[in-house]
Amino acid sequence: NAFSPNGDGFNDIFNAYTGRGILSIDEFRVYDRWGNEMYGIMNLQPNSGGTEGWDGRANGREVDSGVYTYYARITLIDSEQVMLRGDVTLLR
Repeated sequence: NAFSPNGDGFNDIFNAYTGRGILSIDEFRVYDRWGNEMYGIMNLQPNSGGTEGWDGRANGREVDSGVYTYYARITLIDSEQVMLRGDVTLLR
């Protein structure tokens, strides 16, 4: 789980990519190791083609390389809600 937001068009955005059976990504948030929110969005479209998601910036500034945690609240097509948590490595 890594991405490199360097503008080369490959792995520049970190997003919750989904498969079949996902109705919506209701909440998607990324935090640094101290619990500061780096990125947050509500009602993210599933599989947006890499156009929506975290670009490695917080408050308009590039953040350092490192490991960040994420949290996502997803609704399945049967209306069940699933909470996902994990980590991602940002490489510069």
